[in-house]
Amino acid sequence: RGADFQTRNLLLALNAGEPYRLARSLAWEATHAAMGGEGSKKRSTQLLEAADTLAGRIDHPHALGMATMGRGVAAYFHGAWKDAHEVCDRAAEIFRNRCTGVTWELDTSNAFALWSLWFRGELAELIRRFPILVQEAHERGDRLAEANYTTFGGPFVWLAADDPEGARRALANVMGEWSRQEFHVQHFTTLTARAQIELYRGDGAAAWQQIVEQWPAMKGSALLHVECVRIFMLHLRGRCALAAAVGSSDPGPLLIVAARDARAIEKEKPAWCRPLAVLLRGSLAARAGDKDYAAQLFGDAAAALDAADMKLFAAAARRRQGQLLGGEAGHALIARADAFMTGQKILNPRRMAELFVPDFEPL
Repeated sequence: RGADFQTRNLLLALNAGEPYRLARSLAWEATHAAMGGEGSKKRSTQLLEAADTLAGRIDHPHALGMATMGRGVAAYFHGAWKDAHEVCDRAAEIFRNRCTGVTWELDTSNAFALWSLWFRGELAELIRRFPILVQEAHERGDRLAEANYTTFGGPFVWLAADDPEGARRALANVMGEWSRQEFHVQHFTTLTARAQIELYRGDGAAAWQQIVEQWPAMKGSALLHVECVRIFMLHLRGRCALAAAVGSSDPGPLLIVAARDARAIEKEKPAWCRPLAVLLRGSLAARAGDKDYAAQLFGDAAAALDAADMKLFAAAARRRQGQLLGGEAGHALIARADAFMTGQKILNPRRMAELFVPDFEPL
């Protein structure tokens, strides 16, 4: 629905031919194009360049802010987490210091910067920013911003403090009265939060139940057409299936789901998603009793995730590799992973690692 309104916005701006309206509509059209992922990167880039050119020509603060925010949001959809974080911060600075009446623009820039910090594993900075952003949103009665901050990335403020019940309460506070007539972005982010809270708690069956109950609505919402959402959800479903298989009287169907999701991720184009499939493959190999191969897979995934600037995922993979290797080398890997996580204010590295790479039982 948002894409429909944005297309109308762009057509009206083109018809008017007024540079300011055209610059901002081109910038936001670029973000909608970027949702398509790798296949739409060329079009998104062309739209961003056109928006930048127009905004620079007229030197209009709001147009410049929109062009900058568009570039940051597009970077997020393309998996360039560092660029997304830094460029969205620049956009927020323009809106804050040079514009008025830009609450939505500021909220959007701040949300995508916060979400990018989560993907990067920069939880210490996320934890620093989160209460400031939520307090500002709460004071102005901005329920949309409060939900956006709290449901994705936000739960890790409490999980890092080893407080999953606090994360549950925070979700309930912001989503208790949210509309259930349709499946919105905030329902998607709440689903990811609830499933990951259960993974952190070690309740794989509850995490899997969240996925089973909400997947049809998720699919019907068309959000799985967004490349990075689809990849993330395939990996989350695979994680939940693996966790639910532990202790299950009939693990076979769950392991089939995890293997199927790994194959689906492998078919995707972005380089950043491939090590996520390797993580699932590593858990499946460990579950089958092939510890050496599993350790190799987790090592490969850790290196690739570091290269993709997804350091918390990488630390979880490295910790699993260390557990499988054992001995002095294994202990060194665990210590390296734990040092990174404690540096990000994570109190319980073992439980956090199990959220990203669920425990497994050799057959």
